[in-house]
Amino acid sequence: MSNTFPHGYALLIGVGKSAVPNWSLPVTVKDVLALQSILTDPLCL
Repeated sequence: MSNTFPHGYALLIGVGKSAVPNWSLPVTVKDVLALQSILTDPLCL
């Protein structure tokens, strides 16, 4: 069995701003961008 994962997909959603201001979570956008950079790093591929 191989340790590689050649056909991996991830759905990352960072809403950030909501129509209801109390539900807005702007930090989620930053978190999603950080996860994207980690998951697309050549060491993770």
